[in-house]
Amino acid sequence: MAGKLLSELTFKANGRTWNTKKGATFNPGGTNRTTKKGARKVYGFTEEIAESKLEVEIYIDADTSVAELNAIKDATVECGLDTGQSYAVSPMWVTEPGTIDENEGTIKLTLEGPPAEEMF
Repeated sequence: MAGKLLSELTFKANGRTWNTKKGATFNPGGTNRTTKKGARKVYGFTEEIAESKLEVEIYIDADTSVAELNAIKDATVECGLDTGQSYAVSPMWVTEPGTIDENEGTIKLTLEGPPAEEMF
């Protein structure tokens, strides 16, 4: 059955929606599992929490504060998909200062936080 496929992700931090360039990536996090095995048998697995991660490029205009973006910490972040799913992460933080790309007119940010919650 054919239907609508994902083509857009929106990014909102602390209630403000940012103008994002197409190509953002979002990993909602959850649980990593590592297989444990011996010489002739698989014994099972261990689990470890995995953080959520958002990589996004934001267009810079006269109303964009690079300092504000780089200072994001303890933020409530929402990632909305144009297929209807929405995820919330709190707190989320910028992992390192963003990189400005003059050719694209953007700043690239990476944010991380605890596993996301899908909002229904």
